[in-house]
Amino acid sequence: MQPLTLHVEGLHSFRSPTRIDMAQLGEHGLFGIFGPIGSGKSTVLDAMTLALYGQVDRLQGRSRRGLVNNQSERCEVRFRFIVGEKTWETQRAWRRQSDGNAQRIHSRLGEVVDGRVRVLADKEREVNAAVEKLLGLNAEDFMRAVVLPQGRFMQFLQLQGSDRRRMLQRIFHLEPFGEGLRHAVKREATRVDARLQHVLGELEGLGGAGPEAVEDAERAARDAAEGATLARKAEQDATRDHQLAARAHEHHTRLPDLVGGHGALGREVGPERGDRRRHGLELERRGAGLLSEG
Repeated sequence: MQPLTLHVEGLHSFRSPTRIDMAQLGEHGLFGIFGPIGSGKSTVLDAMTLALYGQVDRLQGRSRRGLVNNQSERCEVRFRFIVGEKTWETQRAWRRQSDGNAQRIHSRLGEVVDGRVRVLADKEREVNAAVEKLLGLNAEDFMRAVVLPQGRFMQFLQLQGSDRRRMLQRIFHLEPFGEGLRHAVKREATRVDARLQHVLGELEGLGGAGPEAVEDAERAARDAAEGATLARKAEQDATRDHQLAARAHEHHTRLPDLVGGHGALGREVGPERGDRRRHGLELERRGAGLLSEG
């Protein structure tokens, strides 16, 4: 954030309208605000904080008592500044009530374009939220790290633990890598743990299904496959032996018929063989007689 101008009217010791050109003061870098006690040095910082966040450290809680100058009816602050490449302006005003408290009149945040303010938010909560998003700091962080009130510097140095971590995260825009990342990691760890418990439950339901059990099961499967192969081969051998036995039985059954047929054939051939023999002898005798006559 680069301050440009600050307009103050009716705030604490600034009764009359006062315009502070911070751009001119900051041309040479570092500058200081000096003056006697009660001259309004702290009021300049209060005016910046009021314009941005609508509150100051010296006004505790939501009380606005003492905010408006006792001789003024109203208080107004306007703060113009640069964030990034854009120029912004916040405006806030309060009216002094009879009891000394201040009643809010208006709150505005706008972008300065060609010298004119284009209002983007005009409700207190909307303006506060927009400023926090724009600067990346809430009011507490801004008063700790940017405009430390008198006597509060040591408190800033003594911040510890989560308070220091959260403030630094907001200042340097590290929320995505701080609380945001932590919550994301926690959610993922919870999801993974739930998945792990589910898997462990399934393993418990399977019993002793460890690596050794798996290896034993694979070995048993191989043995069963080998046994099935041997059983199929034995079945084939038994089928072949059965077929051979059936054929042998059939031949054995037909054997008496074959033997009987051979005997009948011998009986039929025997007489014919005797007749042929007798006929041959007769021919021999006749031949011998013819030779003797000649």
